[in-house]
Amino acid sequence: MHLAPGHYFLCLAFLAARLSVAFLMTHVQRSPPHFRTLKTDTHEAKAMPHKFKIVNKYQGGRAEHSKAHSLNWLEEVQRKNYEVQQLRETEEGSRLLARLRSVNLVGGYRVARALKRSTGEQVHVMSVIAEIKRRTPTGDTTPTELAAIADVGLVARQLADCGADVLMVTTDETCYGGSIMDLRSAREAFADIPDEKRPPIVAKDIYIHPLQISQAMEHGADGVLLMASLMGASLSGLLDACTCLGLEALVEVHTVAELEKALELGATNIVATNWDRIENALYKDQAKGLKGMIPDLIVAICAGDVGTVDDAAELADMGYDAVILGRGLATSADITRFISSIRSRESMPSLLTGAGMMAEDLRRGRREG
Repeated sequence: MHLAPGHYFLCLAFLAARLSVAFLMTHVQRSPPHFRTLKTDTHEAKAMPHKFKIVNKYQGGRAEHSKAHSLNWLEEVQRKNYEVQQLRETEEGSRLLARLRSVNLVGGYRVARALKRSTGEQVHVMSVIAEIKRRTPTGDTTPTELAAIADVGLVARQLADCGADVLMVTTDETCYGGSIMDLRSAREAFADIPDEKRPPIVAKDIYIHPLQISQAMEHGADGVLLMASLMGASLSGLLDACTCLGLEALVEVHTVAELEKALELGATNIVATNWDRIENALYKDQAKGLKGMIPDLIVAICAGDVGTVDDAAELADMGYDAVILGRGLATSADITRFISSIRSRESMPSLLTGAGMMAEDLRRGRREG
């Protein structure tokens, strides 16, 4: 990515700030009690709760569900490569490349502020990211249809009225049934509301190139979801692109190695998912095990089969700041009540409950008290 000469120092300042955060976060990680160390052929996992089996990508272990279906995510990445090449050859692609050569100073961490809500030093509350998608690639068939959505903008306003703190709009057609115009529709639905009062919008796609991030910004995104499992070494460049464009990056991780790499690169919004995209399998307790490795100052988000208020409550007790609701929203009989029940529940901040305290330990402490 090439920047105009006058912007080099500004961009370098942004990158230096992000690297400083990375250094800080990797040196303030908690050391929870009752930890063990897992060793694999390719990676030595650091301290983690003994009651959860942390599965590294190359480590053996049985998923709670067998492979969901035959979707090959690596083939989806190849498809995205082709789409990016096609985009580069268009007039829009030229405009997006020009945007990448500038530095945006407007970014205000709206997503992080919306997710890390605070009602006082003694109380921890959870936020909700409402995901808008017509289908899911992690169902029992390829794909699983969830909802027939004609107007994403209308759905976005309805979810905001239901209390969602952040909206996540899927823009990939093959996996999620979305499009880049869905993102624009969602943003335009709040045209009558000042930016500081509308819910932030995060775009979800298979991002492999800065051009896609530039496109998401142009169509109204405040942030993007980056899937670490599909990016490899390109994650660093995509985070740099987000920094220079003023977009917030939510980095999705599933393994210990992915989490450590994301923190090393300066990610400040971590999405711990129970879904292993490489295996297309669900490990229900994966995010719970990863939580003890996420520093308290990082925005910690959980995704992957969070379907009930009780699921969210357990994650809140562990210190998660937010959950992503996708399939759970699509199947909920009362979305307003579902979201409200999650957002209104209060728990103790993880800094007060003790590093690494498990949800059941917290509940036992309440009963004994």
